[in-house]
Amino acid sequence: MKLKTFLPLLFLVALTTSCKKKNSEQSVIRPVLTQTVEVREKKPYLFFSGFSKSEKKIQVSFRVGGQVAELPIKVGEKLHANQLIARLDDQDYALQVQQVAAAAEQAQAKLKDAYSHYQRLKILYESESMSRQELEHARAVYDAAKAATAQVASQLDLAKKEQSYTILKGESELLEVAAKHVEVRENVQPGQPVATLISAQGLQVEVAVPESEIGLVKQGSPVDLFFSVYPSESFQGTVDEVGVSSPRNTAFPVTITLLKQDERLRAGMAVKARMEKPSSPASNMIWVSLEAIGHDDTGHFVYLFEEGFAKKIPVKLGELSSEGIEVTAGLIPGQKVIVAGLRFLSDKQQVKLLEKL
Repeated sequence: MKLKTFLPLLFLVALTTSCKKKNSEQSVIRPVLTQTVEVREKKPYLFFSGFSKSEKKIQVSFRVGGQVAELPIKVGEKLHANQLIARLDDQDYALQVQQVAAAAEQAQAKLKDAYSHYQRLKILYESESMSRQELEHARAVYDAAKAATAQVASQLDLAKKEQSYTILKGESELLEVAAKHVEVRENVQPGQPVATLISAQGLQVEVAVPESEIGLVKQGSPVDLFFSVYPSESFQGTVDEVGVSSPRNTAFPVTITLLKQDERLRAGMAVKARMEKPSSPASNMIWVSLEAIGHDDTGHFVYLFEEGFAKKIPVKLGELSSEGIEVTAGLIPGQKVIVAGLRFLSDKQQVKLLEKL
């Protein structure tokens, strides 16, 4: 009898505790930040994606083959005029120069003897003490020695040039080492890339423009550039080159030059370019911060702040820009949308405004 009386009492206590806990959870008032829905002028823009690149990019290589003896450069290093990039072991080339130089000396000696002999026979011929046939033979020997001397002199010049080709130095303008492709003691062939150098001062952006819009892009047009690593900043540039052929048959390359260089920017960064679309009138748009937008199975939505409660409403979105996102349906100017604390909200939940720090 006592057990039957105790069980209903225990159930009643548990039910009362559960209700108190539920009421306590519902009584939590979430702090939120809001933003007033605004109308802004919407300019017709073209958006293209691309990457930053060096204004100048070259791959340096040796004109001759051999074993790399020195490679003092480092990736990221800025080079100066006549700075050593790499050097080959020139022992074989130096030996070749010595051999050809010795041959050149012998040729010069033979040329001198042939000339002296020809001059002596020429005097004898003029005094009728020598036949014309002997004189012509001496002249032929002299001409052959002169040709041989010229040939070996050319070979010596070539040998010296080949020895000089074992040294790679930087150009007069400032360059930066982007990559090294060989190591010391590695054998390389003529023309094999040793290092990739890029301009350390000039940075450009190359974007791909679809064939349907390439006609709208003009040389000299202003461009706003948004680097993915600095999404809150915009950089200004102008269209420098417009491609006349499409390497991928779907898009044309367009090169954009930055108006002002920035040390934070590097080649290879992802970039979004924004160009104003010509001959298109501006229109008005409802704009909100991207933080105000939520998404679930039903689509995109925002929470309105209305008299201390969060009201969930569906919205339709338009274009994304560096300033925020366009809302094409669902909002009217002057409404307050919640921009912080969305993940903890539900429809009709009580909230309170939180002052910005």
